[in-house]
Amino acid sequence: MKNWDDFEKWFNNANFPKNLESLREIPVVDNWINQIKQATGTPVNKHGQRPKASYQIKEGKESLEIIYQLPIGYDQDEIILFVREDFVKIEGLPDQHIELIKLPKLVKTKECRAKIEEDQLIIRLTKRPRPVKFYRHYITN
Repeated sequence: MKNWDDFEKWFNNANFPKNLESLREIPVVDNWINQIKQATGTPVNKHGQRPKASYQIKEGKESLEIIYQLPIGYDQDEIILFVREDFVKIEGLPDQHIELIKLPKLVKTKECRAKIEEDQLIIRLTKRPRPVKFYRHYITN
C-alpha cells in the first residue's frame, strides 16, 4: 500500500466490524496512519513533522464547522471534498496536496454543507448523536 487511497480501499473492503471507534484511540494505529501519510508525500518540515494546518474547527451543540484556508493558486472547480464520520479529506489542491482533517467528534457523513468564501472553504457537518440507551449483555462461562 503506497498511498492513502489504497489503504482506504483495502480498509473498506476488509470485513471489519462497522463500529471501530475504539481503534481510533490506539496510539500505535495513529502512528501507523501518520507513517502512511508521510510516505505518500504529505509534506513535512525539516524536523520531520507536518506543518501546522491552516484550518480551524468550531464546535457547536449539534454541529461542527471547519474553516480551511485554501492555498494560493487553488482552482475552485478542482476542489473535491470527502467526509467520513471521523475525518474530512480535501483533494484537488495545488501540487496534488491532500489535506486530511481529524474531527473531534463523529459526524453524520451524508449531512454536509460546504462553500467557498474569501479563499476559505467553510464546511458545516452535523454531529452524530450520542447513544443514550444501555443494552444488557449476558456473561457466559
